Amino acid sequence: MNDYRSIVQWISSSSDARFVEAVREGIGSVDMWDEGPIVRVNGPLAIFDAALPGTEAGTDELLLVEIEPTAYRVRTADIESDTGTCARVHRLDPVTEISAAI
Repeated sequence: MNDYRSIVQWISSSSDARFVEAVREGIGSVDMWDEGPIVRVNGPLAIFDAALPGTEAGTDELLLVEIEPTAYRVRTADIESDTGTCARVHRLDPVTEISAAI
């Protein structure tokens, strides 16, 4: 979901098309995002299956996503539709002021 600077995790859906439709319809209307950590990104993000321990992921199991190097606040919300489709969305919001501790 590049338009929303988000990573979407599949929770449940009966089809790919229904999943994409539910996320596109729901992401703009999320009222409450859980605030997560601030992370500093200096290179591409490595995305892999949530069921796979990251330390065991081989290069053929990674999706590398280019993103602007900066600090981001991670915010998370779940999207559920009346069709039983559910997604977890991790939004990356650029942080303009961060402490030197990060």
